[in-house]
Amino acid sequence: MGYCMDQTEAKFSIKRENHIPALNALKVLMTKDSLKGGGSSGPSGRTRHFSFCNGADVDGWANLAQAMEEMRWEPKLDSEYNIVGIEFCGEKMGDDNHIFKAIAEFVEDGSFIQMRGEDGDQWRWKFSGGKCEEEHANVSWEE
Repeated sequence: MGYCMDQTEAKFSIKRENHIPALNALKVLMTKDSLKGGGSSGPSGRTRHFSFCNGADVDGWANLAQAMEEMRWEPKLDSEYNIVGIEFCGEKMGDDNHIFKAIAEFVEDGSFIQMRGEDGDQWRWKFSGGKCEEEHANVSWEE
């Protein structure tokens, strides 16, 4: 099972000079033995995170774009290799909060990624001051 989600809108950027530190932050994240919340139990009984990256050769990741693609987020690059957009290429929610919190300090302020879940829930990851916050929409229909 799992919870399906789709991206509805995004404004997302990381300057080229921040790619290596962001890549290193993702590598550290992927090698942590335990994270709070999320994940699923594997055969060993341990909580597994990032199952969609199972078997990923973290040390073999050559650049940030490759790492993000492994994590189901395809970055859009401009001619100078700055990340100027992002697109969710997966189907179901994973440990995306952990991913975005790990790289938040390298994401440009004002960036956001807006999502809609299979049940109509809407939220966004908003980047400001080196942090990533999750905001949920309150939808109201007026008559």
